[in-house]
Amino acid sequence: MKTHANLTSTAEWHFDPSPGQLPAARHTLRDWLYGIGFTGKAAEDAILVASELISNGVLHDGGGEIVLRAELEPGQLCLEVVTIDHPPGARPPWLELLRDPLEGGLGLQIVEALTCHLAIDTDGASRRVSCAFPVKVPGGEKLRPNSV
Repeated sequence: MKTHANLTSTAEWHFDPSPGQLPAARHTLRDWLYGIGFTGKAAEDAILVASELISNGVLHDGGGEIVLRAELEPGQLCLEVVTIDHPPGARPPWLELLRDPLEGGLGLQIVEALTCHLAIDTDGASRRVSCAFPVKVPGGEKLRPNSV
């Protein structure tokens, strides 16, 4: 993690694509957010969103490590999750045990509802999901991101 004089703070973490890594990812992000003073409901929303994006990476991709990036900029908190698809025919057997056939796939709708920006980019072998949250600035107003 690095902190700049302009109050921009960034961090990056790498996790194995397994369900057991989800609690570690949540705790790591929470510790970082709280450590830079980003707390309360906004922090919990960011943790929920990151957890959903990482879970999607485990369940739908999972072919390589999952990268979580976070950046606090003036006016916005940006999150990015990068996942790698399994090669064809290489899905681990435990993956099917985790899938709920009745699951409605509402996770990205939740992410979209909690963020002010959501983008999904895929190149065939990997997926990058980025999102942003408006951050309150002194005086109580919220800034919307120009771009992520």
